Amino acid sequence: MRRGIRLLLQNAELPGGAASGRCPPGRFTWERVRADLDTALWYSYICNNVDEYEYYYRAAQWMPDSEQAAEQARSGVWYYRYACALTYCGRLEEALKYAEKGVGLDPEYVWGWLMYGRLLSHFGDREGALAAADRGLALEPGDYEFTTLRREIQKGRTLEEMEFHWIDPESDRKPRRGWTRAPETRSGRSPASSAAGRRWRRSRRPLRL
Repeated sequence: MRRGIRLLLQNAELPGGAASGRCPPGRFTWERVRADLDTALWYSYICNNVDEYEYYYRAAQWMPDSEQAAEQARSGVWYYRYACALTYCGRLEEALKYAEKGVGLDPEYVWGWLMYGRLLSHFGDREGALAAADRGLALEPGDYEFTTLRREIQKGRTLEEMEFHWIDPESDRKPRRGWTRAPETRSGRSPASSAAGRRWRRSRRPLRL
């Protein structure tokens, strides 16, 4: 599946391809494609779910062209996905800014509060992070991810630890056979501001819609 997604994304960016802007007059331009909100939402969803740094980077590069459309539409989904991509690129201050704006524009989009709460906790705002988790639980009562987030905030878990959970509770309880410590953590340096922005390698965790 990942190989198919990679080929799709690569072919979409080939010079002279359908998305390159070299199309018959009057149809669309490359600039219009990149500024289109729906295209940005699908592109970021695919890139973020490949779960590799290169594709988080691609999403982070793609999204700014559609920011105006996202703001006009008050699209909490757009802000959540952009904040996710920025987080995994190690651009945490920017991620917090967009996560905050997203929940402000679209407070009913529940998963925006999940990312916002994690980032607030990372930057030391424990009270604000707990409030974000509570807001998510108000929208999705009893949700596993928000109850887990609240518990981890109270325990002082790192952002890297908060990020690596499975959405399904049963899967999350199973041993993580694919998880190992990344080499850079042995030095004691947090990788949150590094290129990959990771502390743990894991099998895979799908992105929320």
